[in-house]
Amino acid sequence: LFHFLFDHLILVTIIYYTMVPVDVIFLDIDGVLLPFGSAKKSSQDENYKCDDCIFPNSTMHALTILLQKVGDISLAIKDKDNKQQTIRGNPVLVLSSTWRAQQEFITDILDSFKGYVAFMQRN
Repeated sequence: LFHFLFDHLILVTIIYYTMVPVDVIFLDIDGVLLPFGSAKKSSQDENYKCDDCIFPNSTMHALTILLQKVGDISLAIKDKDNKQQTIRGNPVLVLSSTWRAQQEFITDILDSFKGYVAFMQRN
């Protein structure tokens, strides 16, 4: 629990001091990117996941769509001088999973993200 709170405190501190609006998405791995039970049945399918990714294509695709949709959000606001400004979506992932506890797990996640992007660019 301490690491979870500490990690989030650092993120909130960075956001506060940089004053960059962000859309925080708390990402769990087990059961979200890495399905349990019946959702895992399709793992026998050759298109289940790309070679360089430990997560199924279906969950990586869903995460990609979520990040794109959040990035497409725009909010029109008026500043202190009553001028209209548009703030675009700025998604930031926070790993809220026990996978954040070991650097090798974080490396596996990041490598999988890179592998999925490369896979999508080839296809």
